Amino acid sequence: MPADLVYSGLIALVVLFAAGVATAWHYERRRRLRIEERLNDYAATASDWYWETDAQHRFSFLSERRRPIGVDIRTRIGKTRRELALDAQAEPEKWAAHYALLDRHEPFRSFVYSVGADDGSVRYVSVSGKPHFDRHRRFLGYRGTGTDITERQRTAENLRRSNERYDIAVRQAGIWDWDLIGNAVYYSPRFKELLGYGDKEFDDLTAGSIKWLVDPDDWHRCLEQLRGHLRNPAQPYNVEHRLLTKDRGYRWFHIRGQAICDAEGRPIRMAGILTDIDDRKRAEERLKDAVESLADGFILWGADDRLTMRNEAVGRMDPEMGEMLAPGISFREFVERRVQLGRVAQAMGREAAYVDERVAHHRNPTGEPFEQRLSSGRWIRMRERRTREGGVVSVRTDITPLKEREADLLAAKAEAESANRAKSEFLASMSHELRTPLNAIIGFSDLLRSGHFGTLEDKQREYLDNIHTSGTHLLELINDILDVSKVEAGRYELHEETFEPLEVIAGCITLVEMRAAERHVAIGCVNHSPRLHLHADQRALKQITLNLLTNAVKFNKAGGRVTIHTRVDHEGHFIIAVADTGIGISAEARPRIFAPFQQADPTLSRRFEGSGLGLWICKALIEMHGGTIEVESEEQVGTTVTTRWPARRVIAGVATAAD
Repeated sequence: MPADLVYSGLIALVVLFAAGVATAWHYERRRRLRIEERLNDYAATASDWYWETDAQHRFSFLSERRRPIGVDIRTRIGKTRRELALDAQAEPEKWAAHYALLDRHEPFRSFVYSVGADDGSVRYVSVSGKPHFDRHRRFLGYRGTGTDITERQRTAENLRRSNERYDIAVRQAGIWDWDLIGNAVYYSPRFKELLGYGDKEFDDLTAGSIKWLVDPDDWHRCLEQLRGHLRNPAQPYNVEHRLLTKDRGYRWFHIRGQAICDAEGRPIRMAGILTDIDDRKRAEERLKDAVESLADGFILWGADDRLTMRNEAVGRMDPEMGEMLAPGISFREFVERRVQLGRVAQAMGREAAYVDERVAHHRNPTGEPFEQRLSSGRWIRMRERRTREGGVVSVRTDITPLKEREADLLAAKAEAESANRAKSEFLASMSHELRTPLNAIIGFSDLLRSGHFGTLEDKQREYLDNIHTSGTHLLELINDILDVSKVEAGRYELHEETFEPLEVIAGCITLVEMRAAERHVAIGCVNHSPRLHLHADQRALKQITLNLLTNAVKFNKAGGRVTIHTRVDHEGHFIIAVADTGIGISAEARPRIFAPFQQADPTLSRRFEGSGLGLWICKALIEMHGGTIEVESEEQVGTTVTTRWPARRVIAGVATAAD
C-alpha cells in the first residue's frame, strides 16, 4: 500500500475522531447547561434559598431567593453570618458553639438566628450547610440552604406568651370543670389550695356535693343564679359568696363560669374559675363602715352613671331621696324624678334645661362646691369628684343651719349699718350745730387777745389763750368727725383737678412749721421726682399731708426731724413718704392704728391728745383715689407713713394756666 494512502487514511481517522469528540463535548455542554438552567429554575421557585461561603465563612454566593425577605444580596456578599446577625451579642454561647462546629468543618442543620431586613424589620432564618473540599481535601467553605421562618417564629413566640398568661391565670385562680351529663367535677390543684385542702381530703369531702362548703346564708342565692345560668347560658354566671376553708373559716370567693351546650342547646358541661377576694371584701367592709360614719351624705356613681352605693346619712338628710336612690338607678333618672316631684327650687319653670345642666355638670365634675336650694327650704352644699375608675363621688352637706345663721348675720349687719348711718348723720348734724358757737368763741377770744378792748393782764391773757387753744382743738375734732360721717355716709365727694402736688406739700410744711418750731422739730422735703402734675382732689391731698405732718411732729422728740420724700416708682405711682425720728409705734398697736377713734396709746392717761381719726381719714381719702397707705415703724427709732397715688393720676410735664 502506498505510503500516501496510509497517511491520508490516518488523517481521516484523526479528523473523524476529533469531530466525534467535539460533538460529544458540545452535547455534554448542552446537557450541563440544561441541568444548570433546571437547577436555577428550581432555586428561583423554591421556598428556600442557596448560599455559599469561603474558607473564612464569608458569603461568596446568595441565590436571588434571598430578596423576598427584604435583603439585598449585594450588601451581604463578603460578610460573615455573625456580622449580619442581630442576636450575636445577645446569645454569645450559641454563636460560639456554631463557629466551633464550622472550624471543625462539620455539617449542620437548622441553625436559627435573626437578621435585619433592609426596611429595618427583624427576620428569622434557619440555615443548614455542608462543607466542601477540593480534590486534595483542602477546605473551601460551606454550601447550604436557608429558610425564612419569621412567621413560624412569631407564631411560636405568641404561643409561648399565651401559655405564660394561661399559666399565670391558672396559678392565680382555681379551675373547675363540671360534666353535667355524668355529674363529675374536676377541681384543679390551685382550687383546692385556695381552700387549704389536700387532694385526697378535698376529693373525699366533695364526693357527693360541694354544698357543705358554701355558707348557708349564701346557698340559696348561689343556687338561684346557677339555675338561671343553666336556663339561659347567655346570662353570665358571676357570683360572690363565702366558702369554708380548712383553717381560716369562711372566706369570700368570686366564682365565674360558662355553660357549654350541645347542638340542641342543652347544657352538657360548665367550666369556670375561682378567685379569692376575701381581702378585697374586707377592705370594702371597712370602707363602708368609714362611709357610714360620715355625717355628710356620701353617694358613689359608677362609670356607667348608675348608683353603686350610698350611706345612711343621705336618707337621714332627705328620707324621700334615700328611698329614691336604689342601687342601679341612673343619675339622669334620679335628677328627672326629683325635678318632676318639684323638689329642686332652682328648677322651677325650667325643668328640662335644669336636668341637662345638672347632668352635664355631674359628668364633668370640677371638685368645686356648689349649693342647691330645695323646695322644702333646706340648703344642700355638694362637691363632686371623678374617681380613677371613671365614676363620680358626691358628698352632700346640709348647710341649712349655716344659711340661717348667715341670714341672721346679714340682718344684723344691715341693722348695724343702719345704726352706723344714723350715728353718722347725727354726728354730722351735731357737728354743724357745734361749729357755729365754736367759731364765735374762737373769734371773740382772738378779738380779746388782740387788745382791741384794752390791755390784758397776764392771767387774763393766759385764760384767753387756753380758751382759744381749746376751741381750736375742739373745732379740729368736730371737723374730723364731720369728715368721718361724710365718708361713712357716702357723701364725701371728690373735686378732682390737675395741679402740682409739690406746691400743696410746700404749703402744708409752712402751716406746720410754727408748731414744729415750738417742739424743736426740724422739717424738710426731699424730692426725687421730675416735674409732674396730679389729677386728684387737691383738698384731700392737703388734708392727708397735714394729718401726717401733724402726727410726725406731735409724736416726735425735741431735736427730732420730719422729712417728706417724694418720687415716682418704676410702675409710675407717685409716692409721698413722711418719715419722723419720733417714739415709733409698738408692734402690738400697729394693727389698730387705721381704726377710727384709735391711738397707739389707748389709755386715759395717754400723753398725746387727739381724736384718733387722722390716719383713718388719710386711709379713706387715699383709697377713694384708688391708692394705698402703708406704715413702717420701730419703737424709739421712728415711723414712716407712705402713700401711693395710682399711676393713672400722674401726668408728667403738663403746664397749668398759672405757668
